[in-house]
Amino acid sequence: MSSSPVLVLDIDGVVSLAQPGSAHPWYATLQADWGFDHDEMARDFFRGEFLEVLRGRLDLYVALQAYLETKGLADRLEEFVAYWFAKDAVIDRAVLAQADAWRQRTGGR
Repeated sequence: MSSSPVLVLDIDGVVSLAQPGSAHPWYATLQADWGFDHDEMARDFFRGEFLEVLRGRLDLYVALQAYLETKGLADRLEEFVAYWFAKDAVIDRAVLAQADAWRQRTGGR
C-alpha cells in the first residue's frame, strides 16, 4: 500500500499574516468596535475556556457565548465571530503558492 506525503501548515504566523506585533493585528480596533481590548480578552478568554476549544473539548461558540455574556454582548455572538474571522484572515498567498507547488511536485496532500 502506497501513501502520499502530507503537508500540514499552522495557520497562525505561517498561512495567516495578521499576528501580534504586525502592523494591523486582527484586534487593532477591538476596543473601539466592541468595548474591550485584546489584553482583557487574552486574560479572560484565551487563557481560560479557549484552551478547551483548542483541545477539541469545547465548541468555540459555546465558550465565546459565555465570555460575551460577561460583556453584555451574548446576543451578538455570530457578529463577533464574523468580525474576528474576517479580520484574522489575511492569507499569505506566497505560502499557499509554495504549498501548491509542493503538492503538484510530490503528489502529496
